[in-house]
Formats: sequence, structure tokens, C-alpha cells
Amino acid sequence: MATARIRVADSMLLLSPMSDATRLSNRSATLWYPLVPFPPRRRLAACFFAVLACVFQSGCLAEAEPPSAIGNMTDTSYYDMRGKIARSNANGETVSLEDFAGQFIWSDSAAPWCGPCTPQTQAIKQVESSLDGDAVVFLTVMTSDMGGLGDPATQQTAARWASRFRLDPAHVLAADLTSMTIPKHILFSPEGHVLFEKTAPMKASEIDAVLDKHMDDWWAWKRFGDFADWMRID
Repeated sequence: MATARIRVADSMLLLSPMSDATRLSNRSATLWYPLVPFPPRRRLAACFFAVLACVFQSGCLAEAEPPSAIGNMTDTSYYDMRGKIARSNANGETVSLEDFAGQFIWSDSAAPWCGPCTPQTQAIKQVESSLDGDAVVFLTVMTSDMGGLGDPATQQTAARWASRFRLDPAHVLAADLTSMTIPKHILFSPEGHVLFEKTAPMKASEIDAVLDKHMDDWWAWKRFGDFADWMRID
């Protein structure tokens, strides 16, 4: 016997008179609603009430966005525990953001097919060369290889990018983030706070300005408890 289907937004509700349950699944959760077999004429009504249950119990029609970590001074997790994710760098070494704890980290995302990523990488290299000492660690995360979506970056992808722009190969990482919009920039504090995030090309002067402001603000908060207007406590 054919299975009756009704599509609601990004969820699929499956009803079958041969089963004793209705499965409702979306991007983030799978819920089961017990049902008894329904005659065909009542199947549409069953769908309607199951959908209402989903809406009121799980909000499946409008998936809630997770709270932003930007400026949250109680969140030291390197962006929702992503700091613990190990990635291969251009040297074949396994590293994570937490390996650079104690330093500010400017992370940018790039890919070889991304046109704006070439001048973006050049701008970042210009900023890095203008800074004294190791105040900021600049990391480049390669999100994909030349194929783009579905073609994740590899150690070779990272190595080619590092060689092309004469970047420190230890700071160019390979990732499987092929659906990410790039270029993307994130500034982390020495303790893992997300201080700044932007998905768009940035000039060297803009990066300099962000670093100056947010680093100074973070130190003022750390030493004296002064809160900048972009900071919050959740």
C-alpha cells in the first residue's frame, strides 16, 4: 500500500496505515508521534493534527537560530566548542584553535575557486606583516577544493594555498565546510571569546581597525571590568 506524504517547509511528515507511528523529521531533530491506523478519508485530518503538534511542540516550521556567540563574555568555547575540532594543516599536522589559546586569533576562510579570496588573503598578509611580535595568530581555513560544494579541502589544498601566498603552512588548515559563504572572518580572544565576525571581503585598513578596537576593548574588560558597547553577558 502506498505511503501518504505531506511536505511542510523543510520537514517531511510520513503517514502509513501499515505503521503505528508517524515520523516527523527536520534538520535538527526527529520526533515520533504515535498514531493508530486511519481510514483513507481520515488520513488528511491526521496529517493536519500531527503538523499542529509539531508546530507547538518543536517549532519545526521555523527552525530557531542558535544564540550568537559574538560578544558573549561568558562563552569561552571558541565558538560553540569548535575549538576542539582537529584539522590538518598544510604540513600534515593536526591542530585546533585551542592549540593557540592565550593569543588573539584572526581566522579567515577561503577556497581556491573564490575570486575575492585572493585579494582578501593578500590584505590579511599585509596586516600580519605590519604587526609586531605574536600578538595575533592569523589562521586561514580552506573550506573546499576547486570543486566547491561537496569537494572538501585536503592537506594538498592547504599546502598549495600556503605556497601561493607564502603563508606559514602551519597556519593554513584544511576543512570540510563546502557550503560556507566566504570570505569569512572571526576574531577570537586569548580565552576563546568570539569578539568579531563578518562574512564579506575586508580591506587591510578595516582589519587593522577591528583589531585595534576589539583587542583594546577586550584588555580593558579583562583588566578593569570595563564593558564595550558590543559586549554582553548571557
